[in-house]
Amino acid sequence: SQTWVSTLNMICLLGATPVMIDVDNDNLMITPAAVEAAITSRTKAIIPVHYAGAPADIDAIRAVGERHGISVIEDAAHAAGTHYKG
Repeated sequence: SQTWVSTLNMICLLGATPVMIDVDNDNLMITPAAVEAAITSRTKAIIPVHYAGAPADIDAIRAVGERHGISVIEDAAHAAGTHYKG
């Protein structure tokens, strides 16, 4: 994952357990398939990271969240200069 420790700290301070997902080697983003494989009955949110000015596949990740009733919170700290669908 390309997230920063502050994201994990926030999760831990809320009493939850963060679960990290490996990124795809080609684009350095989590994939919808990896997200779906990591979901359990305890999953409360999905936090994809837009990294190095490149967007995550947010539509597909949101679709995974919607299928499972899980919120998606976008980490856009590295999204400067990113364009998605435009």
